[in-house]
Amino acid sequence: MEMPVDERTINTAGGLQGGLIATMADVTAGQLAARATPFGHAIATTDLFIRYLRPIKVGPARAVARILRTGKRSVVVQVDIYRANDDQIGATATVNFAAVD
Repeated sequence: MEMPVDERTINTAGGLQGGLIATMADVTAGQLAARATPFGHAIATTDLFIRYLRPIKVGPARAVARILRTGKRSVVVQVDIYRANDDQIGATATVNFAAVD
């Protein structure tokens, strides 16, 4: 998933707004979990931990997800969000999902 970094998405310091970074992580992780697990779209985010490492001032920001663990009724996904100007990680997140009935 990619998100532009422009006047519509930046904070007062000129970086991609933190809530949008968290949203990128949640959506990217959810898309992977829905496609790659037997739960499909019957999942809900139970928690999201995000660590902001450096500002993302040049875009687009790019989110890349990978599954860390799939359980009987849950899945844990790691998402790294990269900066376009130097391809360094600007933020990293761990997102947990639970299967819902």
